[in-house]
Amino acid sequence: MSTFEEQGPTPSTNQRKRAQNTEDDVAEVLDGCQHAAKRRALEDGLSLSEEEEDHEPDTDHSTTFALVEDDEELVLSEVHINTANGPARTNGCALRRTTFSYSDPLMGGTDGDAGDVHIRHEMATPLRSVGLQVWSGALLLADFVLTNRHGIFGSDATVLELGCGAGLVAIVCARLCRRVYATDLADLGVLELCRQNAVDNGVDVNVQVRGIDFRDSTCLSFHANNKHGSTLSEEEHLSCFEWKADDWADIMANCKTVVAADIIYDDSVTFAFVQRLPAVLARNRTLYLALEKRVLFSLDDRDVAAPARDYLFKTLDALNADRTEQDPVLPAISASRIEVKDVPQWFSYQRTKELELWKFTMPD
Repeated sequence: MSTFEEQGPTPSTNQRKRAQNTEDDVAEVLDGCQHAAKRRALEDGLSLSEEEEDHEPDTDHSTTFALVEDDEELVLSEVHINTANGPARTNGCALRRTTFSYSDPLMGGTDGDAGDVHIRHEMATPLRSVGLQVWSGALLLADFVLTNRHGIFGSDATVLELGCGAGLVAIVCARLCRRVYATDLADLGVLELCRQNAVDNGVDVNVQVRGIDFRDSTCLSFHANNKHGSTLSEEEHLSCFEWKADDWADIMANCKTVVAADIIYDDSVTFAFVQRLPAVLARNRTLYLALEKRVLFSLDDRDVAAPARDYLFKTLDALNADRTEQDPVLPAISASRIEVKDVPQWFSYQRTKELELWKFTMPD
């Protein structure tokens, strides 16, 4: 998924040197992670890696979250070799901490709308654990959030994020909005990582981190009796990532905006996600989805295609057709593309032509 290409504006000589050094080290990083995974797999099958950083003033003793099986292929986000974000401090063989700086491109940060987001993340993961990295779609979506800070994402907004990953978008939203529900799978260490990043950035009070699985047909049924909710008497026994009755009530009453980034990469996940859209978009909620087309060359068709992205819209068309057949009065889900060029760029990253931003709606 990574092309290991240099990103950002035309670099200086020092930046080119740093980029070359980073590029030279990428194979070593991946090989090192793989070697450690093989060693741990031989010892005890699957395990967590926990190693200390070199001694620095703010030494981080965090745990790496990705579970890696023997001989499992690793993927690396291009974001993590972008020299504009500065060096990522290593922790063990994979865990890093990167500072993502942003500022208003129209004001040069002079109006106070500027800041840093500190993100702990994995440097390389198996495909199933890509939520432990930061991807370009999250930065595009964060740009969109900041651009609409005085409107959609104003101080009274309640936002639901699907597939929060390491938490970059949730953290940006939390600095602007009333409350953010950051959701992802509960069994890959993503929720723990998102919560830790929210704490590191001082927004944990505004960010409610919750587990969600699109494959569960009831996971986004927004009502007080949802089995993922709880009674007040039960809540004291819940983990911090489990849904509470008040969560659903809050979303029902106050949430009109849903966001998601970089969740379109696996057809089984995409299929389940599309099946949940009617519940997501009910009550006039709007979904903003950022994605990056994964372009492949098909030998069979002798053409370039983006199968993951294409599957999303084919599945959406099929869902609308099924709903119409089931009941002609059921509203269709519509998807309209937002021009990326119309969204000012707050963060430093390479905006490739493969990055897209979509708005999904469903009339009542």
